[in-house]
Amino acid sequence: MKSNLRNTIIVPTDFTTVAECALDNAIKIAKIFDYDICLLHVVSKHVTKADKERVNDQLIDLTKKHSKKANIKISYFIKEGSIYNSIANAVKDLSASLIVIGIHGSEKESNILGSFAYNVICSSSVPVLVVKKCYEEVKDNTLVLPVDFSYDNVKAVDLAIMFAKELSCQVHVTGVLFSKDSLYKTIVSKEKKESRITNIAKTIENAGITVKSDIVIKPKTILVPTDFTPVAAKALEHAVELAKAFERKICILHVVSKDAKQSHVEKVKTQLEHITEDTKRRFGVEVSFIIKPGSIFDVIPDTVNEISAGLMVIGFHGRQGVEHVAGGFAYTIIRNSTVPVMVVKKNHTDISDNHIVVPVTLPHESLEKINKSLKFAQAFKCLIHVIGVLHIDDISAKKEKESLHETISSYLVKKGVEYKAEVLIKSNSLMVPIDFTETTINALNYAVEIANRSEKNICLLHIVAQGTKESARKKAESKLKEIAEKKSKSSGTNISYIIEEGSIFNVISNTANEISADLIVMGVHGKKGLQHILGSNAFKVIKGSKVPVMVVKKDYPKHGIKNVVLPLSIEHESTKKVFVAIDFARYFNSSVHIVSFLHSKGTVFKIEKEALMKNVSSHIENAGINVESKIINIGKSNTDDSFVEYAKKINSDLIIVVAKKSGKLSEILGQNFAEQIISKTDIPILNIIPYAEFDEDESYAVGSFVDPLGLMRKE
Repeated sequence: MKSNLRNTIIVPTDFTTVAECALDNAIKIAKIFDYDICLLHVVSKHVTKADKERVNDQLIDLTKKHSKKANIKISYFIKEGSIYNSIANAVKDLSASLIVIGIHGSEKESNILGSFAYNVICSSSVPVLVVKKCYEEVKDNTLVLPVDFSYDNVKAVDLAIMFAKELSCQVHVTGVLFSKDSLYKTIVSKEKKESRITNIAKTIENAGITVKSDIVIKPKTILVPTDFTPVAAKALEHAVELAKAFERKICILHVVSKDAKQSHVEKVKTQLEHITEDTKRRFGVEVSFIIKPGSIFDVIPDTVNEISAGLMVIGFHGRQGVEHVAGGFAYTIIRNSTVPVMVVKKNHTDISDNHIVVPVTLPHESLEKINKSLKFAQAFKCLIHVIGVLHIDDISAKKEKESLHETISSYLVKKGVEYKAEVLIKSNSLMVPIDFTETTINALNYAVEIANRSEKNICLLHIVAQGTKESARKKAESKLKEIAEKKSKSSGTNISYIIEEGSIFNVISNTANEISADLIVMGVHGKKGLQHILGSNAFKVIKGSKVPVMVVKKDYPKHGIKNVVLPLSIEHESTKKVFVAIDFARYFNSSVHIVSFLHSKGTVFKIEKEALMKNVSSHIENAGINVESKIINIGKSNTDDSFVEYAKKINSDLIIVVAKKSGKLSEILGQNFAEQIISKTDIPILNIIPYAEFDEDESYAVGSFVDPLGLMRKE
């Protein structure tokens, strides 16, 4: 069969069973359409030569095995870096026509990193076939073609025709129509949708293929999972408000274990009967309930399909402890849900008191998402808060801001709803202030190493005085562009740049906030004369920043960052400092050295300090990181000098400290520990500012206690 499609299928593989299943499916397609297959394996930029050779041997074995068995051409290649960029580049390099990927489903560990399949689909310029299990023949000999009325379906129709001919199967064209009082406001009328379905069916029928078509009516049921906790009750309250406003039914779901005793099930049933009757009586909405055994993550999606729910409302307890790392219940449900999910916390107020937040991706986001929020806003008289997101690479960011405000404003004014609109710049970036001196270039070298290991971008910031001539500004921009392009090419890092006018102290902090920078990497020249008394420029920036600031004086060491030092005291510690140390240790395969000091008169605190260090060490060890801890009795010696001596002795490559923002007289005179360390050593120092120093409602900073990570507390 002749096709306009190119003749290569890319199959990313990690040598798991599901990757084998993806390859099996790819082989079936390759045989039918006479395509070649190219296996792709992505490794870290810092993979060892031995590991790369091992991967190469595995790929050789895999290609030989399947090439001989399937009698088709299978090649392979290994790429370094981000898996999404590697797949996109492979498609471009090979002029591929299809990507076939295997996914493992909805395991909790995948929820930390985001949906692999979804990200590949969004970024792909060619069709993507997602495989969960090995190839099976189509039992009912039907290929289903779901129609999304808001997008162009021509390519999907062409592919359906092509596959249907080769597989000798019929095509089922189906579309979804929301009922008149649906949560989603219909953009196209029912007649137009029916006409669209009919036209697509005729196109397929004219190609000589048997076709059937229909429109599925979306129902009026809201599903509310409950575990009888106060937050589940709050979720039901919100569901009731929605049901009254949109004439919906409510179905309450409770999941019990598979081995639950009948007496327990009867008790649950009595509770649910009471809740449903009370809700009907008080609010006049139709409520039913279901009790199902099994895993909550399996039962909830099955129930959504079974009752054809159009919306789910779930209670959320917050993310704490292990749940924060492993991905919580709410997040897992949201990720796997085929219907919209409203997440409710116990302290949420009534909907009518809240804003409806509508995040939109610019510049190519349609107004459809805003349309979907209008009915909520009109029913509950809410304010619509539209947040636009721009990537740091978009040079026209400020123009896009203006465009967003004009477009959204004119649209919502016509709709007669109250609103506000703003734009956030999404950067995933490290920010490097640069004045073209050697020390700021050293800072850039550090930033490149961190960015490569953490898969982040870099944004260079150059500050000029207000009123700078245009010729001088253009000259600076030319230098910035040259540095960004040269460094980007040599390192493979995405580097952008910004030129701003104003005071260095205000501009660095404001720009870091504006682009949502994750870290500022700043080169400093040292500290001399009166500057020692009044506070260095570097520390002024640190104290004014809500973003962690890494201060460097020398170039990046050839051996990398092998030893990270974490000083601990009893007072004013920050749990954030410990987690940052873990992140850096993972990026650079470093060891963490925890150190604390005792003065001769402070030996009474030794037990507390030992307990603190034991807890922190245990937490770091559990993260798979080598850790050493030490308490040093320094008598009457100066803590700053003793710490610097210790850091040099163990060949420290990075020091992580909490830099307090307070402007007490003792600190103005140079007594701030973080500032003293910066002035006394050339070792890079990462300064963490606890958020509580900017916002009293934040809870990142902790007071004087022995267990800052909460590891000894019993739930």
